[in-house]
Amino acid sequence: MEENENKFTFVKENGEEVECEVVFDFYSEEMSKNYMLFTDNTKDEDGNLNVYVYYTDPDNDDLIPVEDEKEFEIVNKIFQEYKDGVR
Repeated sequence: MEENENKFTFVKENGEEVECEVVFDFYSEEMSKNYMLFTDNTKDEDGNLNVYVYYTDPDNDDLIPVEDEKEFEIVNKIFQEYKDGVR
């Protein structure tokens, strides 16, 4: 089976393992963090793809959810610029 480096297994808080796919990743100098946006290819009630925003813990490479609203807005802005071809 061919490996896809954009796919990985994510373990949810309840211990469930799900296959996910990286949508976008980048390093933010402003926040001094590596961010990853990924999806488990599920959709919300409106039919939109569920995308999760995490950053990498520099000490152990664990994924930590972005929960701060200001930080989320910065990440979202960078992602939108990427989608629009600005970056």
